[in-house]
Amino acid sequence: MKNSAWTPDRNSSPCTSRSRAHRGLARVASDPETVRDHCERAIALYGELGLPAAEHTEAELAKSSLS
Repeated sequence: MKNSAWTPDRNSSPCTSRSRAHRGLARVASDPETVRDHCERAIALYGELGLPAAEHTEAELAKSSLS
């Protein structure tokens, strides 16, 4: 029986995935409306889970409100 644990193939390295994610975040972060949307959803989700909202999320929301 083959081991069912995930192993990366040669076309999917963590570095490649991370770079793709960083490029996506850079695009999103350049749009204040998208940042505000994302932060509001994140804060709401934290509230639903009974967790305090992350400080950086609240800071980003405040910063995007100034724009």
